[in-house]
Parts: sequence; structure tokens; C-alpha cells
Amino acid sequence: MLPQVHILNAHADDIANLVYDELTKTSSVRDCMNIDCKYYTASVQLKLIPYSYSKTDVKGTEALMICFDSGNPESWSVACDWLKLGEEEDIAVHLLICDSLSSENFRTEVFKEATKYHFEIVQLSPHCDEIEEDEEYGVARITAALVAHQWPNLVLKSSQRDICECVPAGHSQRKPKVATPEKKANQKDAFNGDEDETKIDSEMFNELFPKLVEMRTRCTSMDLEGRRKMAERVRVLKLRI
Repeated sequence: MLPQVHILNAHADDIANLVYDELTKTSSVRDCMNIDCKYYTASVQLKLIPYSYSKTDVKGTEALMICFDSGNPESWSVACDWLKLGEEEDIAVHLLICDSLSSENFRTEVFKEATKYHFEIVQLSPHCDEIEEDEEYGVARITAALVAHQWPNLVLKSSQRDICECVPAGHSQRKPKVATPEKKANQKDAFNGDEDETKIDSEMFNELFPKLVEMRTRCTSMDLEGRRKMAERVRVLKLRI
């Protein structure tokens, strides 16, 4: 069974459908998102759910994306009710998605609630004054947040490459050669070296990825200067991965 992502439609049909369509457009399988980044590949099941969906059925999900209409008070009320799952359930990725936040007072309220329940706010069409240089927003930011998660079924690309390099093309059709003891020793050392390198890459990946996710999530609740400083820390961390 594939790990799941729930996309909640809180009286925001256009936004929820847009997010779902964009995330699934590269997959030929219904309700599936294929992640293929620099470090790993993974497949994820997406579930587009209505606001009347039972919260108990969301247990075990890896990510929850709440899509709401910032111009509809009823939509925001539904979103607030679902935000509480950020504390009640063990969900790794929390995203609160809307088109834009034009009202300053409402923006303050949304950021307050999102921060309280550990949700990252993603605006699909933020005002140009809110967009920092090289900052992701919209579907690109949603995708980046999902890619940054450690999916239980991910396959590291370094491991795949090492396996391919250890098995020559047409191996089954070749007549095996008799290796001398010296050659066997050299081959064993080379293979062990590849194994050690893969193990180190995997350990570093597992150690640094959660830190990167946490730092990027914290940025959403900071002021402009704080976000700039955090962005610099994120860049430094990326260089280590």
C-alpha cells in the first residue's frame, strides 16, 4: 500500500482540484503522484476529500493539505476545524493552501492559527510584494514540501546506481571468467568501498533531510528579516546534502 496524502476541499473546489491535478499530472495511475528528485524516487497516493470527511479516516496519512477559500468565511471556519489535526495526529507534512491573502487583518489571523497548529501556509498566487527572491510558492512549494519528506517507500538513487554498476550489461549471457585470488581481493575491496559510500550517503540523507524540512516550515511564521536569515541557513544545509 502506498503512503497517503490527503487533500481537503474546505469549500474551495477550484483550489483543491488545481492542487490535485497538478500533483498527479505526471502519473498515468489514478490518484498517484510520482516523486523523482535528485536523491530518490517514490510513489504516493493522493486522496481528494470533502470537508464532511471523517477525521478518523485521516489517521496514518503522511501529509495533510487543507485547501480553503480566503474570501469565504465558511471555508475558513472549516479549515480552522481541521487545523487541529496538526496537534491531534502524528502527521509529518501540514500545508494550509489558499489562493492569496489580500487582507492584512485576515492574514494575521491565518498566520496565527497556522503557526499554532504547525501548518505551513502556501499561497497559490501571492502578492508580488510577498515573494522573496528565489522563494518558492504555489504548486512548486507544495511539491517541494512533499519531496522534502522522508517517504517510507523511497528508493535512494545512489543505491540504484551502485547496483547497476556492480552488474554489467549482458551479464547473464557472458561466459564467467576465472578470477585469480588477487583479482578477487581487489573486487571485494572495491565492492565494500561502494557499500560504505552508499551507507554514508544514506545516513547523511536521513540526518539532514528532517532538519531541512523543519527549517523551511518555520520560515512561514517569521517576519521578512527572519525569513532571510533562515533562507541562508537552508542554503548552507543544502550544500551538505
